[in-house]
This record gives sequence, structure tokens and C-alpha cells, in this order.
Amino acid sequence: MKKHIIFFDGDCHMCNQTILFIMNHDPTVTFCFASLQSSLGEKLRTNHIIPQQYNSIVLFQNELIYTKSTAMLRIVKELTGPVKYAYVFIIVPKRIRDKVYDYVAKHRHKFMKKRACRLPTAEERSRFLTGKEVKEWANERF
Repeated sequence: MKKHIIFFDGDCHMCNQTILFIMNHDPTVTFCFASLQSSLGEKLRTNHIIPQQYNSIVLFQNELIYTKSTAMLRIVKELTGPVKYAYVFIIVPKRIRDKVYDYVAKHRHKFMKKRACRLPTAEERSRFLTGKEVKEWANERF
């Protein structure tokens, strides 16, 4: 089982584009993915690890949960290319970073007018957790 799991809103075009961007800048396959609407996402919500109303990117890394700007910055830190230097923003106080994150998250459907998401290729689909992997992961933790 891969260590770093990114949970995302499966109904959000911006989240879809973000996941595709991460895949394109993660050649060592550090991250795998699961929708917050998946059975694993629902199990995490049921166990109160992720709040019920939360619908943005969540990072599960080294047995810890990160949300909002901290999740995004920890993700970009692991990617290739200039984007990884955005991690420098970790020095900005979390409450300020999260205000910016919340604004973008609140308006993400307006920013991304396109509603249809590109289907992942077979190679990309292999990075999404399967039902068996979800069960193994959940059984280890709950």
C-alpha cells in the first residue's frame, strides 16, 4: 500500500485538474488518490477523521491528516519542477494561508466553468485506490 493518499472532491473540475497536475509532476508515484465520495472517504468521515462537510483536498501522509493549505503545500513539496518551490509559503501563518485556500475553494466552481472532466488513462487509473486496497487500508486503521 502506498503511503501518501490524496483525497479529493470527485465532483469538482478544479480538483480533477489538480490531480492530473499532481500525476504529471510525480514521476516517482509518491501519491495515490481516492475520492472523498468513495467508500474510503465516507469511512473517514464516519470516523470523524475528516469533517462531514469537508469537500476539498485532504492529504494522508505518514499516518497524519493534512487539510487546506498545509495539504497543498506538503503535496507540492514532493513534486518535480518549479512548483515545488511554492513550499516556501509554509512560513506564512496557517490562518492566513487557509483564508486564501478557503476563498479559492468556495469559488472553485466559478473559476472552473468547464463541468466535464477528462477520464484518466489506464496508467493514471492505476494510481487510484481499488476496492481491495481501500479495505486493506481501512482495516489497518479502524
